[in-house]
Amino acid sequence: MKTNYLALFLLALPAVFLSSCFSNQKITAQWKDPATVWNEPVKKIFIAGMSDDFIVRARLEEKLKEQFISRGVEVVLSTELFPKKQFTGNSEIPEEKMAEMIREEKCDFALTIALLDVKTEERYQPGTEYTAVPYVFYRNYYRYYYYRYPVVYEPGYYTETSTYFLETNLFSIADEKLVWSTQSEAVNPSGFESWFRGYSNLIMKQMQKDGIIGPELKKE
Repeated sequence: MKTNYLALFLLALPAVFLSSCFSNQKITAQWKDPATVWNEPVKKIFIAGMSDDFIVRARLEEKLKEQFISRGVEVVLSTELFPKKQFTGNSEIPEEKMAEMIREEKCDFALTIALLDVKTEERYQPGTEYTAVPYVFYRNYYRYYYYRYPVVYEPGYYTETSTYFLETNLFSIADEKLVWSTQSEAVNPSGFESWFRGYSNLIMKQMQKDGIIGPELKKE
């Protein structure tokens, strides 16, 4: 059975990584179809989070919708187009019917987001290292004891670093082909909002740079 990484990732964020000390995200690979000419930015887009968990998918898609709308792009979500009782992955709606429903919405492109893999690395952090202190500082046993005890007896510990690998693809509805793709990684995200802020900034900046979307609209 295929692991539903995206659902596990988004559901685990608030609970598991609140104690993380750092968060880092970056695009690790990017591709743009050289044959596709972007005469103007995307006008209307279909967004689909690749998860069988409806709540997880809805939350991610809604957040992405906000980002695209702020740049003047109309958005249709998979959670809006396919009712929960009908859409549980790809088992209940034939491929042809799904394509027809998306075309009827007159979307130019379809965006998919998928979590490809998760890797966890365990590292040992040694205890406090001994540092020489002038003899005069010790003076007596008591001062020496209270100064050195934490150093001598402080044990090392293990830390875990979890890295999440995501893929974001953009497909042309008219040409039925992949036209743009990025792979990104997130290290120890501290929560959904923190992760999404970093992820969306990366994706939106790259799409704007590639001429796929326009800049964020100024608020009146």
